[in-house]
Amino acid sequence: MTEPAPRPRIVLDASAALAILRAETDRAAIDVVIDRHRAAGGRLLVPDVFWLEVANGLVRRFISSPNQVVEHVAMALEESAKAVKGEPSKFPRFPSLVHPVLRSLFLKRVLRRGRFSSARTNKAMDPLTGPGTPAQGRARLQAAMDAYAQACTERSRTSAMFTSTIFGPVSLVDYGRFQALHTLHHRRQLPA
Repeated sequence: MTEPAPRPRIVLDASAALAILRAETDRAAIDVVIDRHRAAGGRLLVPDVFWLEVANGLVRRFISSPNQVVEHVAMALEESAKAVKGEPSKFPRFPSLVHPVLRSLFLKRVLRRGRFSSARTNKAMDPLTGPGTPAQGRARLQAAMDAYAQACTERSRTSAMFTSTIFGPVSLVDYGRFQALHTLHHRRQLPA
């Protein structure tokens, strides 16, 4: 006597749930996968700590003060300036074997879509505080932007490319677009 084949299982993680809950752009793709899985008789599994992960994800992603957002964007620009100059930065350092994968799945995807999705930053780029006043925030962002523009100008005198510790070889133009889209992504988190 043969046992029936086990029903296929899919585990719903917090990032997929957040996309569904917040009606983010990735929601449609997640819905398709879940619907196909259910149509095939599959089971949907939810981990024990699922709601804790969802709550932590919401807090981490969406409960940042405007000061923290300004500081995060300024830090990203400053660390990008260091990266363009070939100096150590707070960005993670990935093995060169994964650079093409990260370049395709993240950098090129953002550039192709013209926007960021809901990604998480690394801890080093997640500030606890930021500038105290809007004027200080503007000055902080201007100084960071100036540092980034200066680094790109200097680098462009010798090469149109630089080597990112995350993506590997990247053109200055693509990286500039990436930084602009990152800044626009956070613009909606700031008051007018």
